[in-house]
Amino acid sequence: MKFLNFIKLGFLLSIICVISGLALSVTYSITKEKIKVQKQREALDSLPLVIPQAQKFSASKQINSISYYEAYGKNNNLIGYALNGEHQGYQSIIKFMVGIDPKGKILGLRILEHGETPGLGARITEIKSEQTIGSFISGLFDNDIKPETKSTPEPWFCAMFRGKFYNTLTVSKTKQTDTAVMAITGATITSEAVVEGIKKTVTEFLREINK
Repeated sequence: MKFLNFIKLGFLLSIICVISGLALSVTYSITKEKIKVQKQREALDSLPLVIPQAQKFSASKQINSISYYEAYGKNNNLIGYALNGEHQGYQSIIKFMVGIDPKGKILGLRILEHGETPGLGARITEIKSEQTIGSFISGLFDNDIKPETKSTPEPWFCAMFRGKFYNTLTVSKTKQTDTAVMAITGATITSEAVVEGIKKTVTEFLREINK
């Protein structure tokens, strides 16, 4: 009798495990698709940020392992490319989108995904506040209603890349120059990873697109 109860209990537990496994599988499939759609939306939202001069963009294209978008200006002329790339950072894969002109000058950069150390490497997406104590106090007594701005703040680290050519891009621990971006304090490896990722992605892309 005890043996039969043991068999029934084992059978019941097996059924519960199977049902739980199926439920987790379905939940994962639904969540995975939502995450995929969200990432695609974030990539599309980044296009006008990395190439603000563009009037329109092509659908996503692929060359080797690089996905990219063509950017067109007012006269429907090709003015650049928005490339998706990634590189190993200090403790995560850093995914980014970089906008370049046909000669390889960087027009803009956005970090799409990372898992770098908070307060250190994670500062690659940090946005500096322009509000001072004085402006805050002044705003408390300002009754004028100001129109809401629609511009998207640019992370200060990403802003340093604009106007630089990918093939001369370097990292400096002391200051920003025409060719160097200044490393984030305490996160040199993360800073160098972004630079190396851009150089590698753009080099491969331009080599293939210009064949």
